[in-house]
Amino acid sequence: MTPTSTTLTDGGSNVVPPDKSLFAEIAPLRLAVGVVFCAFAVGAVALGWLPPTSVDVIGIALLCVVFLAGGFVPFNETLAFYVAQAAAFLVWGALRLAVDGFDVIPLLLGAAGAVGLAVYGRRALRDGFRALV
Repeated sequence: MTPTSTTLTDGGSNVVPPDKSLFAEIAPLRLAVGVVFCAFAVGAVALGWLPPTSVDVIGIALLCVVFLAGGFVPFNETLAFYVAQAAAFLVWGALRLAVDGFDVIPLLLGAAGAVGLAVYGRRALRDGFRALV
């Protein structure tokens, strides 16, 4: 099934064309946020605030990848970015629930990811992952 594109008021398409790179430009501020988040995560493990064998390291690593990818334009405006972000939160929450047992924080992380995945995943299946949000 090919992605359907709806036309905007200016006559443009809301889908990034297949011949255009999703990583054509860099958004410096958003990339800086990703770098700072990753530096904080590495620092937390290096300083012993977070055990390197913790489930949180996996969740934070997934979010690092997503936050770094958010620095690339037009990828950070596509449904693929939002689906990846929601999936990272869902995986982090589910892993913490599975390993550490029931707690409110992992439940909220997983729930936020599940809701985001349901909303953006449904749109991505309908419009394609290259569709703009």
